[in-house]
Amino acid sequence: MPEATDEKGRFYHNLVDIGCGQDMIQYCVRLKDECRLQELLITLQRQRKILLDGIHTEQQKVDCLDYLVNRIEKEVEHYGVL
Repeated sequence: MPEATDEKGRFYHNLVDIGCGQDMIQYCVRLKDECRLQELLITLQRQRKILLDGIHTEQQKVDCLDYLVNRIEKEVEHYGVL
């Protein structure tokens, strides 16, 4: 784990924690090192959108599963346990 004063190390580990691959990490580190912060911000915002899209996709699956379970529970109530 990086020291609290190791800004580069913390930045690197944050990128790992958000699921960036090695190529993306190297790209982000390079942007930061070159003070291309606007590009870095856009890149990180894109990564956030990717993560949110994944959450939404998984939420849709959970919603479908809940619907299916609910329908089956209603059948069990109506017909009793088979």
